[in-house]
Amino acid sequence: MILPKQTTSVLAALAIIQLASAPASSETKELPQVQEALYTDLGLIVETREKSQWVADRFEVQEASNLALRSVCRTPLASHQALETWLSNEITRMGGPAKDRYLKQGRSLDGLSDLIRTERIHRLAKHMLTIRNDDCPFWIQPTPDFNGIHQSSYRFVLMGESMGGGSLFLRDGEYAFGGGGAFRLLPAFGLSRRITLAIGGELGGQGRFSPDGNGGQELSADFHLAGVMLLRYQKLSQLFDVELGITQYFDDEGFDETPGGRVAIAYGFATPRLGSFMPYAVLFVGYELYPGRANDPMTHVLRAGTRVGVSFDP
Repeated sequence: MILPKQTTSVLAALAIIQLASAPASSETKELPQVQEALYTDLGLIVETREKSQWVADRFEVQEASNLALRSVCRTPLASHQALETWLSNEITRMGGPAKDRYLKQGRSLDGLSDLIRTERIHRLAKHMLTIRNDDCPFWIQPTPDFNGIHQSSYRFVLMGESMGGGSLFLRDGEYAFGGGGAFRLLPAFGLSRRITLAIGGELGGQGRFSPDGNGGQELSADFHLAGVMLLRYQKLSQLFDVELGITQYFDDEGFDETPGGRVAIAYGFATPRLGSFMPYAVLFVGYELYPGRANDPMTHVLRAGTRVGVSFDP
C-alpha cells in the first residue's frame, strides 16, 4: 500500500539517482559498448584500490594487473587500444595532466579527484596493452560483444543479502525501539550498464520494547515476510538503491489482516567480482506504514541499518 507521502518520497529518491547518474553518463557517452564495458571494469578496480589509499602509481598498477586481465583478455585488441586513446584525450579535455594543475593551483588537490582517477585508469589500460599478449591465459579469448565482468549489464544475476539494524515504531502517540535482521534473495537483471532491477523475497525477525500499559516496558518479538522490488544504480564501485516492498508481520496473535508498505533508499559500495561473486555493502534508511487490524490505529516504522550481500553471476 503506497500512500501519497510515500509516493513523493519515491519520486524524490528517483530524482536523486537521476542527478547522480548524469555525470557518469556524460563520462562514457562517446564509447561503444565493448570499450565502455572495459572502462567500467578497470574503473571499478582502480576506485576500489583507491579506498585503501593509492600511493605509487607503478606499484598499484602492477598489483591491479592480475585482476584486470579477466576483463582485458576478453576485450578485442582494437577496442582496448581505442579505449586507451580515448582516455588519453579525456585527460587532455579535463585539463590534465593532474600534476600540472596541482602546481598551478599552488600545490592544492581541490577539484582534481576525477582527473587523477582518470589518469590512473589510463595508466592501468596502457600497462595492460603491454602485457596482454604474453600474460592472457590461452583459455580466455576476446569476444566481440564483451559486456564486462564487474557489472550486471544485460544479464541475470542472483543477489543474496543479510540485513540488520534498528527501528523506531510510532503508534497512537506511543513509540517503541527495536532491532533485528533479515535474509533476502533477489533474482535480478541488468537493464543497462548501470541500472539493475531486482524482485524477490525477504524473511526476518526482530524484538522491540513497548509500553506494557503499567508505566513499564515489555519485550515482544515478531517475524515478517516481504516482497521486494529494488532498483539499483551502479557508478563504478558506488551503489544507489531505491526499494519498494509489501510487508506482512506475524506474532503470537497471527498474521496482520492488512499488509504494510515500505519505501527505502540505500548507498554503499561493491568490490570487484571474485570468481562468480561480487560482494557489496550498503547503508539503508526506510519507512513502513501498517494500517493495523480492524479498528487499530496505524503504525509507522522508521528503519536504518546495513545490508551486506553478494551478486552471483552464474
